[in-house]
Amino acid sequence: MAGYNPTSQNQDPQIARGIIRESIAHISSGLTNLQAAMHSVETLKFHDIYLLMEDLEEAFGKKTFVDAAFAFLAQRDDAGRLVSSAHATEYFIKRMNLSYGEAMDRLRNAESLFGKDVEPDLGPPPTPEPVEKPEDLPADDPSADSNSEEEKAKEAERKEREEREARQRAEQEREREAQERAERENEAKARNRDKIGTGSIPADVLRMIDYELKQLDRYAKPGRHELRSMAIDKARELSKSQLKTWLRRAIRQANANAVMPNGERDHTAQLAKRELHISEPDAEGMVSIRGKLDPVSAAIFAKAMSPAARPGFDREETGFDDTRSLPQRRADQLTQLCSNFMTSRNPNSGLSSIVVSATRQELENLSPDTLLPTDTGIYLTPLDLIRLGAAGSDYLCIMDDTDFQPLALGRSKRSATLAQKLALIASEMVCSHDGCEVSAMNCDVHHIVAWSYQGVTDLKNLTLRCRRHHGDNNDAQDFRHNMAHAARCPDTGRAGTQYPHEDSLRFNDSVAAQQSAHHKLKTQGPPPESPPPPGDDDDGAVQPDLFAPA
Repeated sequence: MAGYNPTSQNQDPQIARGIIRESIAHISSGLTNLQAAMHSVETLKFHDIYLLMEDLEEAFGKKTFVDAAFAFLAQRDDAGRLVSSAHATEYFIKRMNLSYGEAMDRLRNAESLFGKDVEPDLGPPPTPEPVEKPEDLPADDPSADSNSEEEKAKEAERKEREEREARQRAEQEREREAQERAERENEAKARNRDKIGTGSIPADVLRMIDYELKQLDRYAKPGRHELRSMAIDKARELSKSQLKTWLRRAIRQANANAVMPNGERDHTAQLAKRELHISEPDAEGMVSIRGKLDPVSAAIFAKAMSPAARPGFDREETGFDDTRSLPQRRADQLTQLCSNFMTSRNPNSGLSSIVVSATRQELENLSPDTLLPTDTGIYLTPLDLIRLGAAGSDYLCIMDDTDFQPLALGRSKRSATLAQKLALIASEMVCSHDGCEVSAMNCDVHHIVAWSYQGVTDLKNLTLRCRRHHGDNNDAQDFRHNMAHAARCPDTGRAGTQYPHEDSLRFNDSVAAQQSAHHKLKTQGPPPESPPPPGDDDDGAVQPDLFAPA
């Protein structure tokens, strides 16, 4: 199999395509044979093959560069268009079955290796020196009148010239420092491309390096690409855990050395790192929260949480035996703080942004274990609903089981726009794009026929779309650039996506979408017939049929 110099950037595309095709065929065939050989686990011996398996693991480290190069091509050449999207991430998700996080990791690595060169970052200009006010001279001081007006003008001109020259020197120094930093970063970026392109580094190790480098300050010394290059070198001699320890120390030192090009410290560096992450619900519906706060936010949060240090802090009755642990009391205090905030924003409806979707049949057959979906993507039991409703604040949208329209919007006396949104949330619960599970809370209300194309704000012309799929929608509905658009099925009334060259719509049948009341009503059998109405007798007894045979 012919090869070529991997460091050359001027490859013949036909030769490159041939090598890629032949290499993938060899790899696929080899993995198939290896898979078949490993079925012989009864006769194979570890000590006979362990060196070979180590070679295999080392070889797979080369795929990191291949993945980054392909991700760069996908981003550059609009791979998303193949799946009717403007985002390359959608291609990796739909055609290569990657998660969103994995797709973003590959695209970020592609940008680090093949993206545009780092531009000089001048940062803010130097802080001007405070102007000193001239001291008042005594009225009888003869020196006050000793200088002529001409001498004063020359002195002022000299000072202005010196200040102008000082500003020019400072600006030149700032530009020089920014230019040198950018050159160092670009040189390190080229070294990283050569190291990963000719060597081997596991994708999970590189992912760890890039994750830790998020804590690097904007003006840290050395910079991101320089420190990344050093970490890649260290990866050859350190284990993953040892590398993480080394890298964290290096980041702390680099941040301590951080100076802006104007020679000053960046006092906003800590604020830029604040973050809060909320996980998806686990098997029990529990959610994990983690994050990082800047000192000011941390002080406010600590003060707001301080009442939880005292047992019974949220109980009015005296002598209450509080068996909750400190972490449990803190969780209750956080919930109360959030509830108070929502109540202050919506004084008439409390937690009105939490919408519960249910069918009439579900409400009639409630059990303690019944799980009802909400627009937050979190499921609530009847006990949870009682806790939520204790504040008189929840919205419950009940869907009729015959025409799939809202029967009741709990306590809502708002405008029709709010009622439409509540009904829409109850109907879909998640983005209506096929396969998407973004909860309604994080979706936009989308006009199927765009407002700019005379689309009306009517429930039949509305659907939920997450920000990514909302931006992908082709409002002209002409399939230009292979882009799809939202549509509603005339037979079922269900919102879906119309793709180019396809006759039927694609609907969202994801696990999350199947929990909406509208989906349940569409898939269940016909509703039971209502009992006959009572007769006109005072006791409500049913009158016999006068024409029935004796």
